[in-house]
Amino acid sequence: EIKGTARCSESVIMDGCTVGAGSRITKSVIGEGCVIGENAVVGEGCVIGDGSTVGEGAFLAPQTKLSAFSKIPAGYIKRDPSLFGDYRSAQKIFFGNRLAYRENTEGTHFTVGVGCAVAAAAGSGSRIGVMHSGGYHESSACGLLIKGLKLGGAEPVALGEGFEASCSQAPHLIDLSYSLFVRYRDGMIEIYPYDRDGLYPHRHFERALTSALVSTQLPETADGEIGRVPTVDFTENCYFPLVVARYKPFADFGATVLPENYPSQLLRRALIQLGAETSRSTVFSLSDDGFSVKAKSGGCTADMNHMMAAILAAEPRGEYTPKALPHSAPLMLKQLAGKKVHLYSHCPHDNSEDESRRLVKYRPELRDGCFCALKIASLLDSGKSLQSICSAVSFQRPHFHFTETLSAELSFTTQ
Repeated sequence: EIKGTARCSESVIMDGCTVGAGSRITKSVIGEGCVIGENAVVGEGCVIGDGSTVGEGAFLAPQTKLSAFSKIPAGYIKRDPSLFGDYRSAQKIFFGNRLAYRENTEGTHFTVGVGCAVAAAAGSGSRIGVMHSGGYHESSACGLLIKGLKLGGAEPVALGEGFEASCSQAPHLIDLSYSLFVRYRDGMIEIYPYDRDGLYPHRHFERALTSALVSTQLPETADGEIGRVPTVDFTENCYFPLVVARYKPFADFGATVLPENYPSQLLRRALIQLGAETSRSTVFSLSDDGFSVKAKSGGCTADMNHMMAAILAAEPRGEYTPKALPHSAPLMLKQLAGKKVHLYSHCPHDNSEDESRRLVKYRPELRDGCFCALKIASLLDSGKSLQSICSAVSFQRPHFHFTETLSAELSFTTQ
């Protein structure tokens, strides 16, 4: 029975069906005994199983498949079963070191779908931690991502609030396959993935994730409950104790930490716990992601590269400890690290750099702002100035120059 203004074109309608007035069915197959409510829309290529009910005003995206006796409530919108229509479109979500997409009216559907896709790329049963930067948007997106991971067959772990540098330490400290950091910025949801080495994953993971964004379909239970998820306040209970335990208490050191972001607050507490006093003589400034730091003392300013060079130059000569640096690191740092320095890429195409990437987590001061700042603080605690420990590398070759300007900043050049 096809009522009133209903329109059915190029479709197969089996016996016993009722199609309500105002409904639209195009190039689809409707099984026996189905009821299509008034003003419902069934997109091209849909297959509706026997005895199913599609509520009044519901919308089924093209290519939707419903099993027998399915019930779609009135007004329900079942969108495109995949997040992207093709591989090229899915690639547009990747931005260097993160996934990013604009929050919109489909944000809930999309974020759960991204979680499902990550679970598919990581493999069923993978333990994946999720951390966020705090705030309503971040916490909400984090919950949706965890739901998607659970529905996709992964084992999510809620890591609480933190920042990117702390999130990158989670996989190897609490045995995760990957960790994901969620940040909301300028209307965009940003997701930063880290592998077991605390680095952006291999290219094969990126390809698998891109394919999953195209092929993964949201389960019908996406709006339901997922049960309990393990929760760890990782930054406070794991990362902070590790930062403090790595260094000895200070004998005579004072510093101020800026600005008022989470990494700076954590570094300030670490300095106080190690016996440092609040002093303007040395000022540390950490980035919001916690990966970089600047130090200023006595009119001398050193950025992360200067500080890493000072750390490497202060190590005993002839003593070889494995070090890993990115290929993009300045030549000066590579030479200071020694002839057998291990280099790694941001997103390698194969497993040839696995040994180099594995070493990264053993020298966090060469990548993490909090660890780097505390290492510099331990050098300054011996009575040396920031200018003197940085100048120790000025005579190395290739030249590593420090030139004071009118603004008391130090320029960094390599030859």
